[in-house]
Amino acid sequence: MAKKRPPYIEIIKYNLSIDPDFGPYARGETAVLHQPVDTSDVVNWFFYMGDLEKAREVSYAYSVYCEQEAAKRDEYEVLYDLFQAALYRSLAQKNSEAQKLWQDLVEKRRGLQEDRILTLKKAHYWIYEAYGLAKLERYVEVAEPAQLGFEGISKGKGIFPSPHRNTREYGLADILVALANFKLNPTSAGQQEAQKALMAYKKENITYSRLGYGVIFDLQFSYPDVFTPVLPGLDPEED
Repeated sequence: MAKKRPPYIEIIKYNLSIDPDFGPYARGETAVLHQPVDTSDVVNWFFYMGDLEKAREVSYAYSVYCEQEAAKRDEYEVLYDLFQAALYRSLAQKNSEAQKLWQDLVEKRRGLQEDRILTLKKAHYWIYEAYGLAKLERYVEVAEPAQLGFEGISKGKGIFPSPHRNTREYGLADILVALANFKLNPTSAGQQEAQKALMAYKKENITYSRLGYGVIFDLQFSYPDVFTPVLPGLDPEED
C-alpha cells in the first residue's frame, strides 16, 4: 500500500522549519531574499497560509529574477523564464507590469517556427501563449494555441516525455479553453465547466508534485467571477 501523502499545510510547516532563509523570513526576523533561486514553492506556501503580504513580496522578487534570466536567453529558450516572470508579477499584483510581460511573451512565441518548437520539445510554449492571451483578455485567440500545446505535450513534445509529468501545462489547456468560452459566452453551464476543469487540474497536481499550485492561485485571484477557490481546500487532507 502506498504511503499516504501528508497534508500540504504540514509539508509547509516542516519545510519552513528547516529552511535557513525563509524560516526566519516567515517569522519576521529577516527581509525577503533577492537571490537567484526558484522560490515558486515558497510563494505557494505563503498564499496557502493566507499570508498575502509575504506571498506577494516573494512573488515580486522571484518575478524580477526570472525577467532578468529571460533577458539572457535566446529566442527558443526565453519563454519559460518569461512565463515565470509574468505569472509571478501577476501574483504580486503588479498588474500593469504583468500585462507588458504577457504581451512580450505572446509576441515572442508567435515569432517561433512551429516545427522547431516541436523538434526542441517545447510544445508547452503554446500553453504559455494561451495563458498570456487569456490574461490580455484576447479570449477569441485562446483555443488554438491551447489545443496545439495539449496535442504536442500528448505526443511527448513537452518538458517531460510523459504527458502527465507536465502537470502545470498539460491540464491547463482545458481550463484556458473553458475560461475563454465562459468569457465569450457567460452562462451558468460555462462557469460550471470552468470550475470542473480547475478541480480536475488540482487533483492532477496533487498526484504530480503540485507543480501548478501557483497557476491555481493566479486563476483564483484573477477570475473571481469564474472560479470558486479550490486552494486552500475545505479538507486539508485533500490538498
